[in-house]
This record gives sequence, structure tokens and C-alpha cells, in this order.
Amino acid sequence: MILSRREGDPDLEECLAATSAQLPQLRTNWDAISAAIQAYANASISSIRLASKRVIHVETVSGLSFAVKFGNRSAPLAREVSTLRFLKGAKCPVPAVIPTNVTHGEPEWIATEWGGNRTLDAFLDQCTESQADLAGLQLATAVAQIEGAFAQVTRQGVPGAARQMAIKLLEPWADHAADGLAWLFASEATGQLRMAVDRVVKKALNAALTAGPLDYHASNVVVSNSDLRLSVVDLGAIGYDWPGRRLAQYAMSVQSGVPGGRFRTALTPEAVTQFGGALAQIHTGDLGSHVNELDAHALLIGAIAATQLRAVSTGAASAERTAAWGASETRITSLRTVILRTLSGEGPANDVRELLSQQ
Repeated sequence: MILSRREGDPDLEECLAATSAQLPQLRTNWDAISAAIQAYANASISSIRLASKRVIHVETVSGLSFAVKFGNRSAPLAREVSTLRFLKGAKCPVPAVIPTNVTHGEPEWIATEWGGNRTLDAFLDQCTESQADLAGLQLATAVAQIEGAFAQVTRQGVPGAARQMAIKLLEPWADHAADGLAWLFASEATGQLRMAVDRVVKKALNAALTAGPLDYHASNVVVSNSDLRLSVVDLGAIGYDWPGRRLAQYAMSVQSGVPGGRFRTALTPEAVTQFGGALAQIHTGDLGSHVNELDAHALLIGAIAATQLRAVSTGAASAERTAAWGASETRITSLRTVILRTLSGEGPANDVRELLSQQ
């Protein structure tokens, strides 16, 4: 028996009309969407709302919530469905896919369990230090689980072209890393700083690539409303990248589009050590090497953010970047704090931090 709507619930037709006005695909597919969710939840739908440009939040009278995501030509959904099912089968912290009548071809939409109302990006802007530290440990566990699930693919060998492409995409930013850091800390890019940054870049780029998510940032991690558990979402893009870079960027809150927004990271020495140990078990290499490589990527991500922030402050950034970040004093001071956070006991990243802290 399907639980019926309750007195006081919002008018569903009004919700549907308002949401469909922003996302026309919803009205076209609503009969199939509602049938799939009501069959899975064994309860009728009580409300719907737009969660993002392509995602709606659906709640049932029983309190269960779901995400419905719509695809388009540039973001097809078939691969994401297969990835989510694969990772869920490997017991990774990703949302479960709701069964539908679409059994072949490219689906217009997918429905999954709802992971939470807040992204990690938003959560880190509001939470306490202890909550941020806990989130960092949970994130390290989650990304390591996904790393383990894709280990079979990694062991088949990383294509040389994939490594060359990853380096090609990062090298232009790495070339400006020392200048960006010097600007952020109101100092000069001395020869000593440049050599120290070069060692960080070398450590980061020489690390092994692994198979896994490519769209990794803190807005693609959601935090549950009740017990603060993390779920990784938006897994349509899978390929080869550095695992340390994945974790460091998943952990980095940038608060795009938020006036007075700040940078914050969930990474701690404990989270980095935990993840490094997991990599040593899943793949090869020793704990210290993995920790130093991750630390190098974390510092390089901070340096890239500094370079972009410098461009915003000088008017050289794109209009989109300028609108997303701005060059407020809050952004500058918070990014300094992120970069100076010690994550490892040794390694080239600490040499850079020591030089910057002397400024």
C-alpha cells in the first residue's frame, strides 16, 4: 500500500508547475519519474523543488528524499548510471540509483537517493573545526574506497597519452605557481622560492596516476542532514588523474559566487596519513611517498588558486571568475591559512611553507 499525501503538504501541482517553468524536461517526464519514485519508496510524493540547474529534489510523505538529474548532449547519463551502480556494488559512499523502465539507450533522467541538502563546499563554510576535521577523515575514507573500487582498472595500466594530457593541463599553472604564491604573501618570487616550488611541482607531477573520478571538487560531495555522512556525487566523468589531487581538491571549499566567501580545506595531517596508508595498501609504494605526493598536490592547488586570485585582483581574470570569487581580503587571508597548513612531517611542500611563513 502506498502512503498517501498528508494534510498540510504543499500543492504538488503548484510545485510541479513552478519547477517545470525552470526545468521544462520535468513536466515531459513527470509521469515516469513519479511512478518510479513512488514504487521505490512505497509512498506518494509530497513536494518537489529545483536543487540546481539539472537536479530536482523530490520528497515523499514518508520522509524519504530523492534527486532527479536530467541529462543533455554535453552531459549524458548512461555512464554515470553504470558508474554509480558499480561503486554502490563495491560499497562505496555514493547514492543508490532508483530502478526505472529505461533498460537501454541514453536515459533522459536518472533518480537516486538524496545524499543531503548541503555540499561539502557549503558545509565547510559553516562548520566547527572539529566537524571539518571529521569531514576530512570521512572524505579520505570515501575517496580511498572509490580508489579501491577502480584499482582493477588502474592495474591494467595507465595509457601514456592519459599521463601526457594530465601533465599538459597542469604544467601551465605550475609555471606560474611561484609568482602566485609570492603575490598572495606580498613578497618576491626569489630564486630560493622558485627552486622550492619546482621541487613541489616535480613531486606532484611524478606521482602515479590512477583511475577514478575526474570532476572532483567540494560541491560534488554532499553531507547528510542527520549524521553528517558524506556521499560523492556527479560521477559521469571517469578517467586517469593523480589520487592526491583528487582528495585535495574534493576537500577544498572555494565558496564560488558567495559574497565575502573564503577558502577552507578539510585536509588534516591525520586525513592525509590515512589516505596515504590506503594508497599503499591498494597500489604500491610506501606511506611516506604517498603522503608527500598528496601534500605537494595540495600546495599546488593552493598556488593555482593564488594565481587565479591574483588575476582577479589585477583585472586579468575572466568575467566569470571575477564574479565567482572577487579579490576580498577574506579570500586572501583564508587562502594563506589553507596553504600554510602543515599536512606532512617532511617533504618539499614544507620547504615552501617555511619560506612563505617568513614573509
